Amino acid sequence: MGEFFAEKKYRDEMPYLVNTEEKEWCLFFANGKLAGFYAHEERERHTAISGVYVLPAFRQYGVGTFMLEDMLRSFPTVRMVTSSPRLIAMLDERGFHRLSRRGSYITMEN
Repeated sequence: MGEFFAEKKYRDEMPYLVNTEEKEWCLFFANGKLAGFYAHEERERHTAISGVYVLPAFRQYGVGTFMLEDMLRSFPTVRMVTSSPRLIAMLDERGFHRLSRRGSYITMEN
């Protein structure tokens, strides 16, 4: 995971990627290679999801859908902030509602 926090190309793509002691990371592999990841943090009334990322080589193969289904199976109430049109569409399809908007970022919850 270190390269995603250290390398400029990933910092540029994910400027708000932050690790804290409270976060736990879920890593997803395909054919022994890291395909995607997300972090979760338990809050009082929901699980905050952040750092959702699918590596470019694994996009268009259902990795993001698999990760989202994992979130929905694992946590009763999921809340996330995203500016990704693809992720927003996936959340809309699964009945998430929009709580707020700040610039291009939308906070959504199921």
